[in-house]
Amino acid sequence: MSGPRQNIAAAAAFVLLLGPRVAIAGCDRAPARAPAPRGARPQVITVRQYEDGGASRACPVQPQSTCETPGSVRLVVRNSLDSTKDSLVWKWRRGDAFEQADIGNPAGKAKYALCLYDSIESARVLSASLVVEPGRGWTRDEAKGWQYKDPRGKSSGVTGLLLKSGEMGKTRVRLAASGPELPLPPPASGSQFFHKDGSVVVQLVTSTSGQCWTSTFMTAKENNAASFVAP
Repeated sequence: MSGPRQNIAAAAAFVLLLGPRVAIAGCDRAPARAPAPRGARPQVITVRQYEDGGASRACPVQPQSTCETPGSVRLVVRNSLDSTKDSLVWKWRRGDAFEQADIGNPAGKAKYALCLYDSIESARVLSASLVVEPGRGWTRDEAKGWQYKDPRGKSSGVTGLLLKSGEMGKTRVRLAASGPELPLPPPASGSQFFHKDGSVVVQLVTSTSGQCWTSTFMTAKENNAASFVAP
């Protein structure tokens, strides 16, 4: 076999060798993660992959500077070789005061995005975003705020989101997500989930009111290819 057919066969073999994560020129989004076979090595993500659209555009490229701040925060990320077992929990507690009106109306048009920012080579980069769509799944508590529930995690794997308004020190935000729809980034390396050349920033932002809730993690109890736990 020679000529064009030989070239096509060689190209097909090259694509099969690289696997489903190969980047194709002109594509703006990386393909969705599929469950990896046992024993497979985690893919290492680079600064270029972040810049080329490794995270959704639902979040600002850089963290917002004016957000509600917490009294305490926690972030737990579990990255399994089997993406059906991936999970993320972010807790923002005892923070600045905010009102019901600040939350917006997620039963109507308000969309929420959880934005995760890593730091690489002293530069802040958007590594992942989880989007919670408005409408179905949201319920309003006149006294406490809004709550979202979806056991199937159809929206970025998010199974629950709580926004509790109130006075300073009595507010709370909590997001939980899991499963194959959760768009976790690949580990930063074989030994780290985030590069964390400084800190990791996580923010929840709204699409309508401009409200946001921020958290900064300077230290981590765990930061390996399989998990990130802070503080």
